[in-house]
Amino acid sequence: MANIEALKRVADILESKSDEDVSLVRWKCGTTACAIGHAASDPWFIDRGFRLGITGLPEYRQENKSDFWPSWIAVERFFDLSSEDSHSLFSLFRYLTTEQKKEYEYLKEEDAGKCEQKLNIRQRVIERIREFVKKAEETNA
Repeated sequence: MANIEALKRVADILESKSDEDVSLVRWKCGTTACAIGHAASDPWFIDRGFRLGITGLPEYRQENKSDFWPSWIAVERFFDLSSEDSHSLFSLFRYLTTEQKKEYEYLKEEDAGKCEQKLNIRQRVIERIREFVKKAEETNA
């Protein structure tokens, strides 16, 4: 079952950010970050073993265990999501049309953030997370 509490916290964190503070282009880049980058920088997540590693990628280490997972596997394990669900919620390309994906291939990274703001990516991620949580809660009720 998905880690509903953690997913709700990600949505809440994103609600507290501006559109300019959120970009799904990279995990973490200076003052902007994707949903996972913001979560992995938050004390609640860090206390539970989910954080950004020295490479800037998320990592998850369970307390009192030697198990360690990097990158997308960390997201899947911490949030207890399938690969499909984790990418559906947190991967930029799952929010773009085919035409938009073609445009992104040729954009410089700094321009990609501006495009995400126009596409309202931050709000769309929040809505998709909340919709996923609602369905999961209904299924497990």
